[in-house]
Amino acid sequence: YDPAYECGKGAYANGGGGGNDHNAGGGGGSNAGAGGIGGQKLSPSPFYCYGEHPGIGGYPLDYQNQQGKIFMGGGGGAGHDNDVNGTSGGNGGGIVILSAPVITGNGWQINATGESALRSGGDGAGGGGAGGTVLLFTDTVVSPLYVIVKGGNGGNTNNAGSNQLCHGPGGGGGGGVVWFKSAQPPPMVQVDISGGNAGITTNNNANPACLNSTNGAMPGDSGAVLFHLTLPQSHVPSNQIAFAGNDTAICKGDSVVLTAGPADSVVWTPSSGLSCFNCPAPVASPDTTTTYVLFAYNAGCQGSDSVTVFVLPRPSADAGEDTSMCTGDTIRLSATGGQSYYWSPATGLSCIQCPKPFAFPVASVSYTVKVDNGICEDTDTVFIRIDSGIVLNALFTDTAICAGDSVHLFVSGGVDYNWTPRLQIDDPFKPDPVVYPDETREYHVISGNGCGFDTLIITVTVKPRPSLFIPDTVSICKGDSVEVYAISGGSIRWLPAMSLSCTQCDTTIAFPDDSITYTIIADSGGCITTGNVHILVNEPLVPEVSVSNDSICVGDTLHFSLTGNIPESFAWMIYPDGDTFLNTAGWMLPDTHTVIRLSWQNAGCTGDTTLMIYSGQKPDVQIPGNTTICEGDTVAVYVSTDGAVEWSPGFGISCTGCVTPSFYPENTTTYTITSMNGRCLAVDSLTIHVLEKPTIDITPDDIEMQQGDSIIITITGAGYYTWQPATWAYQANSSSLWVKPDSSGWFYIYGYSGGDTTGMCVAKDSVFISLIDASPLALPTAFTPNQDGVNDYFRLFNKNGYTLEFIKIFNRW
Repeated sequence: YDPAYECGKGAYANGGGGGNDHNAGGGGGSNAGAGGIGGQKLSPSPFYCYGEHPGIGGYPLDYQNQQGKIFMGGGGGAGHDNDVNGTSGGNGGGIVILSAPVITGNGWQINATGESALRSGGDGAGGGGAGGTVLLFTDTVVSPLYVIVKGGNGGNTNNAGSNQLCHGPGGGGGGGVVWFKSAQPPPMVQVDISGGNAGITTNNNANPACLNSTNGAMPGDSGAVLFHLTLPQSHVPSNQIAFAGNDTAICKGDSVVLTAGPADSVVWTPSSGLSCFNCPAPVASPDTTTTYVLFAYNAGCQGSDSVTVFVLPRPSADAGEDTSMCTGDTIRLSATGGQSYYWSPATGLSCIQCPKPFAFPVASVSYTVKVDNGICEDTDTVFIRIDSGIVLNALFTDTAICAGDSVHLFVSGGVDYNWTPRLQIDDPFKPDPVVYPDETREYHVISGNGCGFDTLIITVTVKPRPSLFIPDTVSICKGDSVEVYAISGGSIRWLPAMSLSCTQCDTTIAFPDDSITYTIIADSGGCITTGNVHILVNEPLVPEVSVSNDSICVGDTLHFSLTGNIPESFAWMIYPDGDTFLNTAGWMLPDTHTVIRLSWQNAGCTGDTTLMIYSGQKPDVQIPGNTTICEGDTVAVYVSTDGAVEWSPGFGISCTGCVTPSFYPENTTTYTITSMNGRCLAVDSLTIHVLEKPTIDITPDDIEMQQGDSIIITITGAGYYTWQPATWAYQANSSSLWVKPDSSGWFYIYGYSGGDTTGMCVAKDSVFISLIDASPLALPTAFTPNQDGVNDYFRLFNKNGYTLEFIKIFNRW
């Protein structure tokens, strides 16, 4: 650095230097990659330093196995700060050490990235931290692994309050170190050792010379990827850490338990054929001869050993095909596939340790032979069936079926079977054929072997089924019933047993609510005949009836008619009088009628529809005529009626359910009265006209005048006026009065809404008039200043107690 600008120093090791006065940026930290220098402040400064000396980036570090040293990433230097707007440098990345025979990445990251510096305001920005150090001491990495040791970015500057000043951004941090045990990166590992970017000026109002510029700040250099890592370790004396045991041999398909001895943790490789690869005693079941390597770890020490599991082939035992023989005969067995043989059980054999013994069992038996090749063995079994003279056994020899049915015949005890005659039989060569004769028939079966034969006869009796005669479909109307029958030669049963007068009779009465199918079962000696009869329940559409009202009052008319599902024919009946209208809509005048009945026929079915109609007398309502009131007034009304009443609307009225309400609407309103007698109503209305009251305005408000004078008063707000006292004034024109009072007092004016005093609405206003003496002072006309004690002085006499402000006396001669 230049001693002339000793406002900050560079890095002693791998930390970035701080920015110099004035407002220079800090340098980036370093690791294997050097840190970038900080940015300058390009504009002049009134302070001692001018900002052309930013912080120096950290120096790159050298890594060697002989040194046995590794470093964290250096932190970035801080930007120069004198207005509390500068930022510190970013922290450096840390150290990660992984030592393992196998590392499974699973797509995860090892991240030791340096920290980026924050953006500054009106001061210098800090430098980025350097990337850290990652050591991977491993032989194998399976599945992707990402190692990131990037340098952090230098801080940007954004001095929005000083548009023309270009402060120093921070330098980028250097890249870190990734060090492998191997001579090259494992294929599954991807590394990022890039240096951090230098900061820039981001203020859009800045001097164009530095907008988006680094002002000399530099990015950090890339780090390093190193190989042939040796990882210093301390060793604890031990006789042996790993012991995999002695080599062993198994037969193909067998298993053996491997043992690892005492250890904190173990790993077996390869893992194929093992029940687990990281347990001390896995079960090994290899298909071929395999050498397993054991890695054992104990108290920080590692050891390895190996064991070979030899897989030997098995012999292939063959005891021959299964066979049969007659009772008392002898047969020779023959086994192959091994060097030695052993048969079991020994009963009925000429020898048990020869490949071809003679067999003479007295009952069917399975013989098992075990063969071996000196180490491994195999077994096979042969079955010998002992055939004696054939004796057939039948499940039954006589059976009966109904005509059209079938039956399984069952015989046993034979070997091969042959049935005759070959009529109505599914398979004449099996022990359990299905037969379906159309008449009574005898079936003969014969079976034999080399030791003898036997025959059996089974008789199948065919019984006739009962006959059944029933109708197919019967139609009825909903709610009706019908008699149905079944002619049969056996007993009868009807299903389902519902809506029937009898369920076991040849003839029954059916009355279902909906269409239904009845099944008739005829039974004669266990032989069944079934049939179906369909009861179709017709449900024609009910006519739709429209009635103008469900009640009628004297003097009204009721209209009823068909509006849908018009039937083929219909008739109206009105009760109690019994008036009838055929196939037409009817009009009815109310008197005593209460019921209307519609009789109709459609699709062969008939029906009735009944309408209940209420009839009554309308109430008598007598209401007075319309009336007029003034705004704010109230009028009482009396209504005569013989029914309950309801007034609407409900505002401006004292009660809505009485016959003597008082009305006080704010505006002209029409009130409707509804009188009810049962369901019969009478409606009338009354209009209350509301007149606006005049509003009188008198000018002036209060009057003070001299005795004997007169004054004009202006009045507005009405069409016609009168006043009291009447002698004080006369009307000058329609809006003015000439007033001359004879004493002090209140003057009253009355305004009418019409053109004279007959106007309905009247308003009143008043004004107070105060009269004063015309000459408050008595002025002498002469005085005699002769000092005789009489009228020697000129003086004024104050009659009303006024205060005299001044007096002027003039000599006019």
